[in-house]
Amino acid sequence: MHQINGQIIKLSYKTAFVKDNFIIPTIALWFSRSSKAAPNVESKDLIVKRPIAKLSLKVSDYVRYVIGTASSTNLIYTWDINGDSEIEFDITLDSYLLSEIENIRKGGNLNLVAEILLVANERNISYGTQEFEYPFVVEFDIPKSIWNENILPHLMNKKITLVTIPNIELPKIPLTHEVLKYLNEASRALSDGGYGDVFGECRESLNALYTGIDEWVKGVLTIDETSKIQNAGAEKVNARRNIGFTKLVGHEEKGKRINQLRNSLHQFLSLDPHKPDYKGIEFTRGDGISALNMSASFTGNVLEYLSIAEKKIKKDTVG
Repeated sequence: MHQINGQIIKLSYKTAFVKDNFIIPTIALWFSRSSKAAPNVESKDLIVKRPIAKLSLKVSDYVRYVIGTASSTNLIYTWDINGDSEIEFDITLDSYLLSEIENIRKGGNLNLVAEILLVANERNISYGTQEFEYPFVVEFDIPKSIWNENILPHLMNKKITLVTIPNIELPKIPLTHEVLKYLNEASRALSDGGYGDVFGECRESLNALYTGIDEWVKGVLTIDETSKIQNAGAEKVNARRNIGFTKLVGHEEKGKRINQLRNSLHQFLSLDPHKPDYKGIEFTRGDGISALNMSASFTGNVLEYLSIAEKKIKKDTVG
């Protein structure tokens, strides 16, 4: 709060959103300005020029990390006595900045400090009158629910990606929708700081993938392959998946190795914090990123093979 030319001025945070009409991903920060006349002083309307804001991420009372300098959308504002208005600042983010913000945020609220500097003098003043700089410091939080639901998804739509999560182009087949549903929930859990929950959602994405692959395999098995699976005894499920992945990728050894990878990944993702055997395990952000990375890469690769196989079958059928 400052008194400038008889106005007592207060700036407070109002809202934040991703701007649609910018090529570079840009977040708009809106602040509310309220003014009232100071007692026993002549109050005058103000001309405010060239406002800027240094934006920092607050880690503690003693630790801050500077994100960058935000520019105002307007070069000049007129602030009347006893008035209210908004002032908007734009800050651009790249993949590196966003990744570092997420690493520091650790799934919590986004705690920010805006050091706003503006130049002001009274309205209709003669040219050449000295102008004065006035600093404002505004501390504010963007709740994690707003950041995760209203801001992060729009940044992703701007083709900005966290460097720790692969941007995989998944094939447009029906099974992709089911797998992606769980991967999206895993990504949301990661943003919310539920790193252990990432494991459960990723495991569900693999289960959905396996169910779809098993259904596909039933339609392409030969009589001999079906007999081989039936005679596998306790290894029946593993034998079916070995044959299934082999038919999917067109090479027996490669198919077996993919199935081995699938078994190892599923075992890793079975570290579920909700299961009694694993209570007390501390899950870090790195654990969650690793689980999501591997799951997205594996499912994306297998879905691509499935898409190619289905196109080949359709072509052979038509031929």
